[in-house]
Amino acid sequence: MNLKEIKIQKKDGSVKPLGVPGWIIDFSAEEYEQNRSRYLTSHRLADFRACPKLFKLKMDGLIIEEDKPSWVIGRALHTLALEGKAIFDRQYAIGGPINKTTGCPFGRTSKAWQEWADAQSPKECLDQDQMNLVGRLARALQDHPLFMPLIKGALVEKTVRGEIEKVACQIRPDALVLGETNVLIDLKTCDDLTWFESDARRFGYEYQMSFYKSILLQYLPKITCVLIAVEKKEPYRVGVWRVGESVLKRAEDTNKTAIRKLIECGQTGIWPTGYEEIREWEY
Repeated sequence: MNLKEIKIQKKDGSVKPLGVPGWIIDFSAEEYEQNRSRYLTSHRLADFRACPKLFKLKMDGLIIEEDKPSWVIGRALHTLALEGKAIFDRQYAIGGPINKTTGCPFGRTSKAWQEWADAQSPKECLDQDQMNLVGRLARALQDHPLFMPLIKGALVEKTVRGEIEKVACQIRPDALVLGETNVLIDLKTCDDLTWFESDARRFGYEYQMSFYKSILLQYLPKITCVLIAVEKKEPYRVGVWRVGESVLKRAEDTNKTAIRKLIECGQTGIWPTGYEEIREWEY
């Protein structure tokens, strides 16, 4: 791979030399989301694994996912820690209006705060408490001896497309470092780092990483998958995990089985809950 000759595709279809591969697409988060009906994502596949009927209801727009406070914090942290303060400042507004009676800021659920936030569009808004937390998490990451070396030169939140079981898929990794050792990095927040490995299994992070890896291996000879987690309370511990190949292989098999089942559901029009048959419960 000659990095001097390859190009990056921009959203308008044009290309320009950037020293990164041409299969990497520079989409915004909004543009990525707009293509979810055409491309399977790891998040949608997780919905299907949990419940095919849930997947279908979401795809049909009958269930709308509401934004969660933890997701707001996570997005802001990703931008600040991985893309830097300059980009963060362009994408986020901080603070909010002050209640003249109390001298304190209005709460996020108040009409005054919502009107202020609407006026900041298209920026996403954080109140000061949220910003304080995001700042502390970003500093904790930067202080960890492995974080900055790991993300050096990373391509952050770029879109990559490919196929799994002949189904069109797209991914948007948090960070991808290309070189002699290609490294896929996913950044997570957690409540308590002690239990992060259990949380990772509960939330299915291995399936997400394996999904990403399956797409990236269509362009790269090898890839190392790394999870970085930071806890959202003092002392804001940070941990780094390299995801084992055996874990990723089991997840890959599960993902492929799920995609084949998804194809079958699309052909038959039958979208079960997954609980139609009796189950055994014993110790």
